[in-house]
Amino acid sequence: MARECRKTYEVEALCKAAETIASSGLKLTAKLLHDEVCSDTRLKGLTYKRVLNFLQYNKAVQKYIRPRPNATTQPSKKRAKWTPDDEAAFQEAVLTLQSTNRKVTAGAVVKELNGSAATYHQVHYRLRQLAKAQRLLCSSEDNGNVSNNSGVEDGDIDEDEPSTENRADVEADVDSDGLGLPTTSTHSCVEAAEKACREAFSQTCSFACCCCERRLFKHSVVEVTDTMYDTLSEVWATNLAGWVARTGIGHICHTCLNSIRRDRCPRFAVDNGLGFPDVPVELQGIPELAERLIARRIIFLQLRRLPAGHQHGLRGSVVNVPVDLTRVQQMLPRHLDDSETVLVGLKRKLQYKRTFMRQMIQPQAVLGALRYLARTPLYHDAHMANEEEWLSQFDTGLSGRKGTYAS
Repeated sequence: MARECRKTYEVEALCKAAETIASSGLKLTAKLLHDEVCSDTRLKGLTYKRVLNFLQYNKAVQKYIRPRPNATTQPSKKRAKWTPDDEAAFQEAVLTLQSTNRKVTAGAVVKELNGSAATYHQVHYRLRQLAKAQRLLCSSEDNGNVSNNSGVEDGDIDEDEPSTENRADVEADVDSDGLGLPTTSTHSCVEAAEKACREAFSQTCSFACCCCERRLFKHSVVEVTDTMYDTLSEVWATNLAGWVARTGIGHICHTCLNSIRRDRCPRFAVDNGLGFPDVPVELQGIPELAERLIARRIIFLQLRRLPAGHQHGLRGSVVNVPVDLTRVQQMLPRHLDDSETVLVGLKRKLQYKRTFMRQMIQPQAVLGALRYLARTPLYHDAHMANEEEWLSQFDTGLSGRKGTYAS
């Protein structure tokens, strides 16, 4: 009974507060109504959500709420198309601003147009087209021809006008005495530049520097010709001998070339200790599963292709599993005569039924690689059981086996 009385009092207080707000000329909102009602000590516990539900579902206060504008109450404003008269007025306004040494902005042009039907967005878009066309014309005058610099032949350029409907409303050709707005020839230059950009992105890092051996893009290297080699031969022979060898015509990056011209050793040069050592014979030709058997740790991770850029990114966590080389040593055949190849299955966990990878491996290749790695600093703390005895058995089995083993 007390709950019903409280609910009735709450509704009456909300209706009275809504009428008070509407009579004062203010817009009836849930926040104003909540602040008005909470002044009553008996309704201090009233939440904002209950006030909002009251405004939405109570018919008594619907007359105080102002209707929202829609298609029936307020007609939609459609933007007028860009007409030739607007284009002429736009050109005149731009020329007026330029003649008076004022900054050409969209707001200044709109003020010069006065009573024109052109909107701010149309003028801003037209100014962007004008600036882009002027940049293209300036670059073509400085470099001769945009298509020649981009590697695109004249016959490969399409001379047709762009068929985009939105651009057709605002683009118009003008004479040579105008402001240099986009014309048919300018559109051809734009298409040539776009084609050159696509070709540049299609090229990969397939150009290796003969000094630092980094793989770079074409624009990051220069071709080492006979003339360039003879010019820099004195610097190479006196200060940088031994870190680069002439193997015909190659490429060199700008970083190394600038260091050589300044009589300095490039910081990324291979002879600075940045080169990778040659792969030992014992580790050549080992399959992927055999590499995991002799690895100190096995890394499990997921690489997914990203939607933008089509690069690969890491998903989830990285699992680092240490490998007990003693168990691997005991599981493989002790003598080389026992088996030529062994079918090995690798599981993520021993509890799983399915294997992560299955492959035929050669025990002698795995043991040979492990024999080499056991004497390297990376495996000095592996503590394989009976290392010397195992190595002697391996040598005995290898010498007693007729023929050779293919790695």
